[in-house]
Amino acid sequence: MARLPNTRPTSHPQPTAANAPEADRVIWQDCRVATSTVDTRSVAELTTAVFGEALSLDQVLARLERVDMSASRAVATTKGLWVGSIGYELHKDHLAFARHVRAAGVERLIDVRELPISRRRGYAKTALSQAMADAGVEYLHIKALGNPKPFRDLYKSGNVQEGRRHYENHLLGEQRPALDGLIPLLREKRCALMCVEHDPTTCHRTVIVEALRDKLGLALDVAEIG
Repeated sequence: MARLPNTRPTSHPQPTAANAPEADRVIWQDCRVATSTVDTRSVAELTTAVFGEALSLDQVLARLERVDMSASRAVATTKGLWVGSIGYELHKDHLAFARHVRAAGVERLIDVRELPISRRRGYAKTALSQAMADAGVEYLHIKALGNPKPFRDLYKSGNVQEGRRHYENHLLGEQRPALDGLIPLLREKRCALMCVEHDPTTCHRTVIVEALRDKLGLALDVAEIG
């Protein structure tokens, strides 16, 4: 009798990284990486780790739907418009002053002196604007925001509250257009208001900031940058 050929299937080696073709070897390795990082914990274990108790997927979705996102949105929207405040009284060198202003993140320095002149070298308008330009800061003088001499004299004599009252009336009256015009400037770039006095409580720039915030309702993040 003729013998039947051996029909037992031939065994083939299982694919491994070693015997796979080069192109397939990359795929094989990628698959091993992907499958080895799958989190095999159950839903109950995962929800216990996150919520402190075992929950079904429906319960998780129900909880997420109840989350009030308004609080996080409020935090994002309550941050005020940044404005710096600085006096050059304690800064002897105008070049170092300009670098200090730039290091504080100021992009535009707004000079609110009525007269941009100074007996201190480097702090008159021309020299100061050039120093600011060299430091990468825009310089802008707004004469209308300056404190008139009669009110400045009240400040200097120690009658600060009376000087503040007169300047505020002046600012909110005939100089209101200049105050309103300050708002788009602050929104356009990071600005700092500059005058002479180091102490902001003895300088009219504080009245400007307070008028923007309290009279015009502008949310501000005021930074005293020294």
